[in-house]
Amino acid sequence: MPRFFPYLPVLGLSLTLLFVLGTCTSPSNKPSPNGRAAPSEATTKTIVDPSQPPQLTLLWETDTLLRTVESVHYDAITQALYTANIDGHFMAKDGRGSIAKVSLDGDILEAEWLAGLDAPTGLCTHRGQLFTTDIDRVHRIDLASGTLLETIPLPEAKALNDITADPQGKLYCSDTAGDRIFSCYEGVVETALDSIRTPNGLYFHQSQLYVAQWTPQRLQSWNPQTGELIAIAAGLPQADGLEALTDGSFWVSSWGGMVHWVAPDGQVHQLLDTRAEGIQAADLTWIPERQCLVVACFDNHRLRACRFQE
Repeated sequence: MPRFFPYLPVLGLSLTLLFVLGTCTSPSNKPSPNGRAAPSEATTKTIVDPSQPPQLTLLWETDTLLRTVESVHYDAITQALYTANIDGHFMAKDGRGSIAKVSLDGDILEAEWLAGLDAPTGLCTHRGQLFTTDIDRVHRIDLASGTLLETIPLPEAKALNDITADPQGKLYCSDTAGDRIFSCYEGVVETALDSIRTPNGLYFHQSQLYVAQWTPQRLQSWNPQTGELIAIAAGLPQADGLEALTDGSFWVSSWGGMVHWVAPDGQVHQLLDTRAEGIQAADLTWIPERQCLVVACFDNHRLRACRFQE
């Protein structure tokens, strides 16, 4: 079973944000038979910021059954989380990669819901189908059955990373090593955006494609109709996962172990830093019905879920 952490209120001065974290067990710990972790002591971290960014409180974490978990995606239709598990090197075509299915309470329902992939990274869903990037391909998967329906080759890609879909089902894939973003629609693969340095996290929202860039450490929006590229925020080291909220703010993870909340005015607030504990923060996903943020912890082979409160 996943480890659950009780809700704890904010304490201290009005300018203080209390962020409660649980101490992760080591990835070397033996997982329990049902895929949940044993309890551990909690630690507290306090961040002082005059603008009072929102609060995160750790709710649960899975056990270490999700091997090299690069990304996590929430699907509202199936009410489940899906993870992309590399289980090896991110460029190795070794057949060890898989997709797992996890409940919204942190139970690992199927550690290998779909096996036989190579190094799956990004995930998105559209109209009952799950899409994942895999080095130089995109896989299309039926959510109802877990069946691989199609593999779309992107032969010019150097290292595909994240993926997102617009309302019509047009896919956008970041090629971090190739400094460009591809689009895939109705069997046609094109370069949507060229010469953009190390694009990583992608999220399509309200007719805009949002891009988190690893090396420039920034968040930008791109208008597919006009081609306009607008800087939104800077100071996002190793920018990886990306989610947009309805109020105009964003979640951005930094692979080394940080999570940032980007306010609607572009101000960046660091709400999580687990680098000292060796816990990475790769991709992330947002569960709006539960006001819950879920982070993939890569080499820690687990997910961590936090409650969001303003």
